[in-house]
Amino acid sequence: MRYFTNYLTIMYPEYLLLSADGDLVFIGHYGLFAEAMKSIFGIKESYNIPPNPTRSYAVDGEYVAGLVKKMRPNTVGIVGFSELSAAFYQKFLDIMQAQGVGVADATDLVEEIRVVKSEEEIRLIRKCAAITDAAVEECIRVLKPGIKERDVLVAVDRVVEEMGSEEQYYMIGSAPPGERLPHYCINLANRTIQKGDVVRILVEISGPGGYYTEIGRMFCLGPIPQPLKDHYDVLLEAHRKAVEKLKPGVKMSEVHRACVSVLDEAGFPRLTALYGHGQGLDVVEKPFIDPEDQHVVRVGMNVAVHPSAASDKATAFFCDNYVVTESGAERLQKTPQEIMTV
Repeated sequence: MRYFTNYLTIMYPEYLLLSADGDLVFIGHYGLFAEAMKSIFGIKESYNIPPNPTRSYAVDGEYVAGLVKKMRPNTVGIVGFSELSAAFYQKFLDIMQAQGVGVADATDLVEEIRVVKSEEEIRLIRKCAAITDAAVEECIRVLKPGIKERDVLVAVDRVVEEMGSEEQYYMIGSAPPGERLPHYCINLANRTIQKGDVVRILVEISGPGGYYTEIGRMFCLGPIPQPLKDHYDVLLEAHRKAVEKLKPGVKMSEVHRACVSVLDEAGFPRLTALYGHGQGLDVVEKPFIDPEDQHVVRVGMNVAVHPSAASDKATAFFCDNYVVTESGAERLQKTPQEIMTV
């Protein structure tokens, strides 16, 4: 929805029909939103699904199918297939099949277009990266013994929203030296930070215009423990090896291999999560730093790189974004890639 219209979907599912001749049709749940699509975003046809007390999205499926039938298509491609409710899809599919209309998953078709960012998109991504740098500055300002983890995130949220951030995801974890760090969302971030603690924070936000970047950094409220220093040195090398491979023509699986080879040699366990991924209008997009990803690195990709090195003695972590250029990867954040003492 955002990619085609610049409209940010909120609260309830909304739908967009794109015909073969390029006309757009918006279907929402509130009359005000439908009118906004006409007056602000230039959509010629806009519809409001009537109130549905049962909140069954089968009603949505029937309504959208009714509009699609009027277009007389042979085949309908669905983008964002995995985000549809089962009730919507089943009702929509039943009606389409009864009309002899084929239904296909067209998500990959659009996602492959979105993988490479335009100059305008990269400009917005750079703005967002600058806001994440400011988020780290705020962490440094407020981190002190006695503050709760959630209050750190609240302070960061105030700063990034004042700078124009549209959507935000945060994670934080703190522990005494020598312990593995948790990584909690704000609803579980209730620990009071103590003198000598190690803290890690991840800020994933969209900036003005809706494009995402993320930054992760570690902080020590006292001397940096030696095990953490040792883990971090290995992590820096793994991160550097991944970034060296982020250049046009290299497969993402090779980026992954370059990164994990350093961690493997040092004896760190493999992550069950991604080691990095693309970002754009979604916080996680293709391509992925993953052994199975066969995407070839291309100029204009925006990739967040975030391996980690963890043991029972310490957890080392940081994250930055890189835009791929003809000569390699350009780091967008300006914050030093180091453990910070506060």
